[in-house]
This record gives sequence, structure tokens and C-alpha cells, in this order.
Amino acid sequence: MSSNKILVFASPIYSLKTTDGGPSGFLAQNLSGFKSDLYDLSAQDCPYPSLGQRFHKKLGKFFNLDKQKLIDAGIEKVNRFECWIRSSQEHFFDIKASNYKFIYFHDVWTLKSCLPLIRPDQIILFQPHCPELPSEEIESQKVFSPGDIEWTKEAQRDAFSRANILIFPNSYVLDIYGSLLSHASKIFYINSAARKVTHLRHFPLNEKIHLLYIGRRNKIKGFDLILEGFREAYKQRKDINLLLLGSGQETNLEGVYDIGFTDAVHQWIYNCDFVVNCNRQSYFDLSVLETLSIGTPIILTDTNGHHQLVEDGSAGIINMGPPDSTALKEVLLSSKIKKKAENLAAVTANQTLYEKKYSDSLYRKNLEQLFGKILAEYR
Repeated sequence: MSSNKILVFASPIYSLKTTDGGPSGFLAQNLSGFKSDLYDLSAQDCPYPSLGQRFHKKLGKFFNLDKQKLIDAGIEKVNRFECWIRSSQEHFFDIKASNYKFIYFHDVWTLKSCLPLIRPDQIILFQPHCPELPSEEIESQKVFSPGDIEWTKEAQRDAFSRANILIFPNSYVLDIYGSLLSHASKIFYINSAARKVTHLRHFPLNEKIHLLYIGRRNKIKGFDLILEGFREAYKQRKDINLLLLGSGQETNLEGVYDIGFTDAVHQWIYNCDFVVNCNRQSYFDLSVLETLSIGTPIILTDTNGHHQLVEDGSAGIINMGPPDSTALKEVLLSSKIKKKAENLAAVTANQTLYEKKYSDSLYRKNLEQLFGKILAEYR
């Protein structure tokens, strides 16, 4: 077993694209493509098994050698998570995760899938990335079965219980996971971050003020508040447009342009005048950090993890207070809402804040310091 490095376990479910959200985008932006003496990212730093090893593994699977481990992980209880459990356990074997004393997981589903393979003496680090309990996130989506929901509830309890160390971006997110924390929970904090966005290009948009929404169209993201607040503001000023990025039911409202899912998120952030974030609960949205690096001003609710951004006091962040459509309407009708070309001080303030606190290079430096402390403590 190796005690020299921490294994950052990237689920094979993750595509590790910089345009992804959640753990996949977080790891892609901050760790993918970089080497360290203190940690390995499983998707890039761990040797893939040879052809002979893969054949032996497939032969073993044919004879159901791993069946009990899959059952122990709960594969008989789930529907859509069956592939997640299988691929996580396969990845665990492929990269020889048992050789590491320290393993760092980034979601409850992967950690739950691998629990039957983890030895009692292995040290587990865990960082969730959801703005709500994972079970609440799953329960809000109709594609998941009752078994998937119950398994996720079990997964989140087991993940927080097994983790030796919990990692969060700040203390303000603890309210989200309070029901899963205990007095024995050992917690470390490290600022979230995003890779600086480059290779931006100009879109020939019209002269109106363009507001941008990014993400899923659900309650936790405050999508309904954004539509209502914009609709009321649009009645009084026609010089604003709202652009929607992300998957979901198509929206047809005057002044609203539904772009849908796109890989050109960063280009739209760059070309719009404001990014609007009305989360009812917030972890620390990757899209907000990307927006900071580009400089585009942000309209933001003061919720959970995003309270840190309010405290940062950037002139490029408009705090609209608690999530409320009337509050958003009032912001949109204020003189603060103007073209980005007339708002360059706000752009500079956001870019400066990004370089000072939220760049990916600073994150890797802070992560190595944290990992060095953890390795020293547990040796």
C-alpha cells in the first residue's frame, strides 16, 4: 500500500470536460492535466491495466467473482445507478486503488459503490458538491426510481459516516449537510476555484443589455424566480434580454431567448452583460467562478456558500439578498444594470478577485498544503 500520495478518485462516470458542472467540471478545471508529488488523479495518473489484465478481469466477471461486492454496494436495489456501481468498482480494481492509504472522493454515489472494496485502515477524504442533499437532488428528477432514491439516502449516510475527513469550500455550506454531520466529523476548508477562461470570441449581439442564466431549470437553482423577476422587470424596461443556457423544458416568453444546451458556455458568459444566479441554496457554483475569471458582472442571491462571495465585496457582484423574484425585479430596474462596456470597473473588480482567491493555480497550491498537512498527521 502506498502512503506517499493521495488518490483523487475520479469516477469513470465523469467525462472530465471543463464545460461540465459538479465534480466532473471541478476536477477537469483544477486538477486535470497537472502532476503532483502529493496526489494522483485516477483518470490520468494511474496506470491502465494491460490487455492480459483486462482479459483476466473480464474472465473473472464472467464467473461472477465480484458479485458479492456488487450486492454489498446495493446493486440489487437500484435502477439507473447500476452502471455507476459497476463502473466505479471496475475503476477501483483497474487503478489498484487498494494500494493507496488515502482516497479522496467527490460524490456519495461513487464512494457508496466502492465501500465494499475499501479496507478499514484506508483513510477516506470526501467532498460533496451538491447545493442540496444528494437524495433531494435525485428525488426532484422524475427519471429515478424509488429504489434509486432510497439507495441515495443510504449512500449519503454511509459516505459521511465512513469519511475520515470532510472537505468544504467554506463553513457556510454546512447548513446544507447538517443532518449528515456529527461532532466527530473532521472538517477542512479550501476555497473552490476554476481554470481561467481563454480563447474568447465576440458574438454580434444587439444593443440590448443581455442577462444570462446557466444551469438546470429547477427549484433549487431558482429558475422560477428568474423568469418571474425578469417578466415583471421587462414590463417596465424593454432594453433587457434574458438568455437561457442548459437543458430543460423550452421557455417561450417575450424578451427570453432559449439557447438550450451548449458547449460554448464561456463564450456566452463573455458576450453577455450580466450572469444571473438566484439559487435558493448554494454550494459554490463553478459557473460563478468561471464568470469571475472572465469578469462579467454577476447578480447573486446571498445563500449558503455564496455568502463568501458577498463578503468578498467585489464591485462586480450585485447582492440581491435572499432568493426572491421581487428583489430580482428591483435590481433589474436599477441603474446598476447597464452594458458591460459602461461597467468596466465591475469587470476589473471580478477579474482581480478571481486572481486573488479563486484561480486554479492558487487552488492547487492550497490543495498541496492541505494534503501535506493530512499526510503528516496520519503517518
